[in-house]
Parts: sequence; structure tokens; C-alpha cells
Amino acid sequence: DALVGVSLHALGEIPGLSQAADYVHLAPIHPPNSKAATRPELGHGPLAQACAGEMPVIAQGGMDARRSPEALRCGAAGVAVTGAILHAASPALAAAELRTALDTPS
Repeated sequence: DALVGVSLHALGEIPGLSQAADYVHLAPIHPPNSKAATRPELGHGPLAQACAGEMPVIAQGGMDARRSPEALRCGAAGVAVTGAILHAASPALAAAELRTALDTPS
């Protein structure tokens, strides 16, 4: 009953994965908050394109309480974060703000 995800860094890698994975983890949408950027950011256009396909997409890269609602508006099934919580003065507050932003995207 486990889900299998595939981490990708370009839209061209997505086609044909529906037999091999249950979801796509796409990054970086924005420059990462947790480390130096090693790949160019994809942005919202490619994220929306990826989300228009059959597979659910989890967006990562620069996601935080401010940016995550836009990822959901692009069609992302969710977001993955590292730096938004790891580098926050209050990780608990950052997690709570992220939860609120995801529950009430405007």
C-alpha cells in the first residue's frame, strides 16, 4: 500500500512515469531555502504544465508560507519544504504558518 514517488528536475522527465510511480516530486520551483541553488528554478509556468498531467505533483524549492499557496493554485497536490522550517527562528511557528497557508490559499 506504499506510494512511490519520483524526484524530477525537468518537465521532459515526466512522460511515461505513470507505470513506475504514483506521484512526481518536482524541484526546484524557486531557489531553495535550505542550500545553494545547483539547478535553475523552474517557476510557476512549468509547475502548472506538470500539474496538468495525470500524475500528482509535489512542489519543492523555495516553498514557504508565502509561496506555497501559489503552488497549489498551479495545481500542485502539495509542497515539500526543508529550509522554511529548518532555518526559521521558530520552526513550530513556521510549520503552523505553512499549514495555515496551505489550508487557506487565496
